[in-house]
Amino acid sequence: MTAAPLQSQALCEQLAERIRGQIYRREMLPGEAVDEAALVTHYGVSRTPVREALRILQNEGLLTARIRRGMFVSTLSPEEHEEARELSRLLRGFVGARCGHATPPEGSLSHAALLHNSAEAEFPLTPDGVTP
Repeated sequence: MTAAPLQSQALCEQLAERIRGQIYRREMLPGEAVDEAALVTHYGVSRTPVREALRILQNEGLLTARIRRGMFVSTLSPEEHEEARELSRLLRGFVGARCGHATPPEGSLSHAALLHNSAEAEFPLTPDGVTP
C-alpha cells in the first residue's frame, strides 16, 4: 500500500506529521522499534527525509533513539503517566465547563485524549486507582 503523494511543506515535516499520526492512532505502539526501511517503502521517499522526520519526532519526545539499536516509539514512565492522567482530568473539566457540558463533546480534546488513552493502555489502573 502506497500513501498519498506529499506536497508543499518540507518533505521531512510532512513525513513527521504522518508518522506522528501513526503514533497517535496507535499504529506504532510504545516501545516498538521504528522500521526506517518500511517507512521509506511506504511513503516512496529516500532515507534522508525519513531520518530527518524521525529526528523531529525524537525532539518532540515521541521517539527515543537507542545507540546502535535505532529509533523506538517512546514509552511513558509511571510518573509521566500519572501527569498525563491528571492533565486529562483537568482539561476535561475545563472544556466541559467552557462548553456547558458535564463532559466535553467527542473530539474536543483529541490530542489530550490520545495521550490519555495511550497512558491508559500502557499503565492500566485497577478499580482502586493503582497501577498493577
